[in-house]
Amino acid sequence: MAGYSVAICQDCGCGFADDIPPQKDFDRYYRRMSKYEFRHREGREYQADRDRHDFVAGLVARWLPDRQARCVDIGCSNGGLLSALRNRGYEHVFGVDPSAACCEAARRLYGVDVRKGTIASFPRFEKPFDLAVLTGVLEHLRDHVPLMRRLLKILAPGAHVLIGVPDATLFTRWTNAPFQQFSIEHVNFFSPASLRNLFRRFGLSQAQLVQHDQVWQPGTTDPVLAALFRNDGGSREPLVPDRQTDRELRAYIRQSQALDRAICRKIDALVKRARPILVWGAGPHTLRLLRISTLRDARIKAIVDSNPRYHRRRIAGIPVLAPGTLRSDDTPILISTRAFQRDIERQIRYDLRLQNPLVLLYDDV
Repeated sequence: MAGYSVAICQDCGCGFADDIPPQKDFDRYYRRMSKYEFRHREGREYQADRDRHDFVAGLVARWLPDRQARCVDIGCSNGGLLSALRNRGYEHVFGVDPSAACCEAARRLYGVDVRKGTIASFPRFEKPFDLAVLTGVLEHLRDHVPLMRRLLKILAPGAHVLIGVPDATLFTRWTNAPFQQFSIEHVNFFSPASLRNLFRRFGLSQAQLVQHDQVWQPGTTDPVLAALFRNDGGSREPLVPDRQTDRELRAYIRQSQALDRAICRKIDALVKRARPILVWGAGPHTLRLLRISTLRDARIKAIVDSNPRYHRRRIAGIPVLAPGTLRSDDTPILISTRAFQRDIERQIRYDLRLQNPLVLLYDDV
């Protein structure tokens, strides 16, 4: 998939990606190319991830104080949220994730019961759940109808669902790479109204909602919607049209275009030197730059990435190498990410002890 069109539903105003592959192709991508195992960190998550999990666990503790509730985190990655919930006294916590490596890391790091699967291929559990948590999940799913139907089957009567998604009404406050919210993985763009409409359609009523800024990495933030819905067979009231998403997505596009121009000027200057370079980062950020900038004309010796799933592959004919294969020399390294720019810089200088010149695209991180 080279790209997609961003569309707005004429009936309800929700934003979504159009002209995209079926869900099975996305599921295959997440199984094969998951980047959440943090293998180069032995599965340990970043401090920002731990802070985020503690925030969500705090919401659960405030909104659902029953520590005997059966909780499942769907798309639980390495189990950090489950650990945070257990630390707050929740005794019955379970996880589901499509990555076998994430399941193994969760069991090894936190001793929690995490089983391989997705909401569509949900593993068997002995009892229904009182709380299902889906943070950073709904924006990734092509079709929500089968998800919602499957979700209802695993919930006990009166159970709750805690949702966390990027807040499309505040994308312009999101300090990250241009168009990052339109990455290959994000195919739905929710506002408070559109999120409420989705759950209302299936008989779940909204009990709580907060809009907050979530720190992704130092220097990068993500406006997030956190909402709690109750499985009470609530009235299927008419949809309340979303009047914000169209306007806000257009503003976000203009902002991203301006940042793109600044980045392209830096890349132009680098390419004009005609020196061989290394590019650190094999993800969507680099793929975009190879399409929209003169980076495609650079003398790229290799692309470097810590995710072993990329190793021994080629991107645009360029080999992808593991960080440990690098040696100090005068080859500049272009760091192709915003969220992890400083973390990679530290890895290069302090873990690998490389003295190569670094090219940083983002001055404010």
